[in-house]
Amino acid sequence: MSKFFSDKSIAIFPKEYIDSVNVSFLFKIDFERVEKANLIISGESEYQIFLNGKLIHYGPARAAHNYHRVDKIKLTHIEDKNRLVIILASYRAYTFDRINVPPFLRFELKTPDSVIALSDLNTEAFLYESRYQKVVRFSYQRAFSESYNEMFTNDVFFYGNAVKLPKVKVMQNEYGQYLKRHVSYPKLKNVKALLKEKDNVVIDKNKKIYKDRHMFNEGMIIFPIKDWEKNPNDTVSQLSHNRLNEINNHLYDYQSLAYVLPYSETGFIRTKIKVYKPCDLYIYFDEMSSDKNAINFNFYRNRTHNIVTYELKEGEYDLISFQPYTAKYIRVTNLKGEVEIKDVSLIILENPDSYKLKYQFNDKKLKAIFKSARRTFASNAVDILTDCPSRERAGWLCDGYFTGRAEKLFTGKNLVERNFLENYSHYRYHGDMEKDMVPMCYPADFFNNEMYIPNWGMFYVVELASYLSRNKDEKLRKESIKNIKGLIRFFEKYENEYGLLEDLENWIMIDWSHANDPESIYGVNIPSNALYAAFLESASVILRKDSLSKKAENVKKQIKNRAFDGKFFVDNLIRDDKKNLIRNNRICETTFYYLFYFNVITKEEYPDVFNTMVNDFGPNRNIEKVYPNIYKSNVFIGDYLRLEILLRYGLSNKVLSETVDYFYKMAKTTGTLWEHDSLHGSLNHGFASYIANVIFKALTGVYHINYINKIIYKRNGVKGMTYKFELPLEKGKITFSDKGINLIDGYKIIMEE
Repeated sequence: MSKFFSDKSIAIFPKEYIDSVNVSFLFKIDFERVEKANLIISGESEYQIFLNGKLIHYGPARAAHNYHRVDKIKLTHIEDKNRLVIILASYRAYTFDRINVPPFLRFELKTPDSVIALSDLNTEAFLYESRYQKVVRFSYQRAFSESYNEMFTNDVFFYGNAVKLPKVKVMQNEYGQYLKRHVSYPKLKNVKALLKEKDNVVIDKNKKIYKDRHMFNEGMIIFPIKDWEKNPNDTVSQLSHNRLNEINNHLYDYQSLAYVLPYSETGFIRTKIKVYKPCDLYIYFDEMSSDKNAINFNFYRNRTHNIVTYELKEGEYDLISFQPYTAKYIRVTNLKGEVEIKDVSLIILENPDSYKLKYQFNDKKLKAIFKSARRTFASNAVDILTDCPSRERAGWLCDGYFTGRAEKLFTGKNLVERNFLENYSHYRYHGDMEKDMVPMCYPADFFNNEMYIPNWGMFYVVELASYLSRNKDEKLRKESIKNIKGLIRFFEKYENEYGLLEDLENWIMIDWSHANDPESIYGVNIPSNALYAAFLESASVILRKDSLSKKAENVKKQIKNRAFDGKFFVDNLIRDDKKNLIRNNRICETTFYYLFYFNVITKEEYPDVFNTMVNDFGPNRNIEKVYPNIYKSNVFIGDYLRLEILLRYGLSNKVLSETVDYFYKMAKTTGTLWEHDSLHGSLNHGFASYIANVIFKALTGVYHINYINKIIYKRNGVKGMTYKFELPLEKGKITFSDKGINLIDGYKIIMEE
């Protein structure tokens, strides 16, 4: 018997569809008024839950292979007659955001005294034919897009006695272990989009139809284009918009309405409409508009299929997308029929604990950046730490190293990072990549079984050590030991005669810059070895094994002896004709940041190198005039390491100046922080939320908090600025302001000059 469920319920799924790609099912539970009721539920792949027509939950929280997290949802606003509707989607495809495992659903609807309903072999299940099965994927990283036909009007879908869908017989499909959800439940608040313009639309056959890899790579598990039941990609690719002077919310043939949200937000797109004549509705969206005077965007800018379509008969509808999407600009286009668009909004999916940190300061630009950092974090920390809430929704290593520390700042805890790391602790090799390595993002199943990032394997251990320094968690430490020992074995295969990693294989990721070029990567890559030293030190702490720390010291020593040319450190060491290890002539700015950040070198040892890094390098460097032969860094991760180094050496004013220069335009444009310093990628990226930690440290002078021993290490902060932070803790809060610090709960301060 599970500790979450009684022995009467079982995990179920329609037998004939167990291996079907992209199928959805509907389960309904009708019940009368009760005083208190909880829905206990778990499953694979994704589900949405409605109570009397209102979306109350989206899940489940993700877990590793053979593990399933359980939701316990308290039902409120119970009426005399009630209907719970559960929509379950099974993808059975390779994605970066979920694992490709057999689907199931298990639930129990309970009062304190009884079980009202549960999943068993008699549970009614319906094939949700309203959602087209054979469609384009949403992206290379995520599963399938959404297109619908013959949708139910509100009264039938949520309240009708008969649901006109084919019934399917369920079988038992029990496997794996159940786990607690751990993380808080999203509040699913509704944010209204404002109507801004109305257009006529025409199909321009001269416009190029968008094509991308996720449409053709059969190894990912896709439907061939010729089999698509709906092809919004080709249609919207060729639409042109002509702005009308009059704005109203009625749409006839080939008309469109454009809406704007206050910021780039993540959640479920909601459209309330009344259909007077059968319509063909296309809803497409993006995070930015390329035109200041009109709403103009490409649905595929982020290499995503940002389109949801509906074919609707007469009636009133409250349409809510099944999957969460990221948007600031939304278009609703009607290609035929007559429809009244009553309301367009987004039901926000974010971590509610993100708002526990209270803050105020007088610099408007810094405040806008800080607010954007929190919004960015909130949408990337729902169940695990993710890279972006749009294109991927994937739990990437390295990103998590930064986002986990942002979580501690914003929430006072690390509930989400623990889920993220616990999933990794449960990962076991199953022929999906080279043995002893861990996935670059997880939970995920890649169609390319050979793809991994060895550097992210090192960051996994560095992040775990960072997490354990903030949280007492002996259980997670022990559960992670097997993976750490495997990684040590993996990297030992690449150690050369000097103890340095040489000729690492697969995807070597340093920074989104020229530091990733093959010319900088091959041989003994210096940033990778700086990270290797940090990996060994972290493993030494976690495993309590001093010999690993000694190995790390040797790596640092070898780097200093071999990679310094008298003025700079080179990117890599290579072999000459006699197999001797020599310096290559490639130099990237990012290499310096790795070396200083991971304490391979210090300001005291290399003052000239340090001064050059501080004064001549950085995001504002004119590369044509200042060291044109040294390649610039990028925000991920080089520029973030740079800001940390500047903070370490007390250069807070410079940190804040560079922060405003780099991030304010992002905050002003989308209200979120971006993957790159450009508009071509995700405009909401989880790691970027760490800039809030940077601002907090620079203003307050707090450069480290030992949460376990309750010690705050502090220097003098920036002078002349007004600020106040109420920092949440596991219990209580500490107030930092320009007036002083209000300590509680046994905390003490250690000041440093």
